[in-house]
Amino acid sequence: MIVDNNKTLQGIVINPGVYKGKAYVAGPDNDRPFDKGDILVIPHSNPKYSLMLLDAGALVCESGAVMAHICIVAGEIGIPCMTQVNDATKAIKDGSYIEVHADQGEVLVVG
Repeated sequence: MIVDNNKTLQGIVINPGVYKGKAYVAGPDNDRPFDKGDILVIPHSNPKYSLMLLDAGALVCESGAVMAHICIVAGEIGIPCMTQVNDATKAIKDGSYIEVHADQGEVLVVG
């Protein structure tokens, strides 16, 4: 019997693109260093995460407006970016492998 543990989350596309990699779920309990190429998963739009975008492979924002500062910066840098991805910080575990398919407005949680 094959069990499919993948989860697909939906959101609003800010900047299209596809990126696959390790998730970094930002929050007060995460003391793991942010590694270059990690996918930054944030609970809400906040400019304090902007510098992390320079090393991020993609951005997944749980809540935030399309014109939020961090979403604009992600678009200017040219990384795949999505917002309004409900429960992203709960459904995605820090360090897990995810795929951001911003072209289709989906985040696939692989493991």
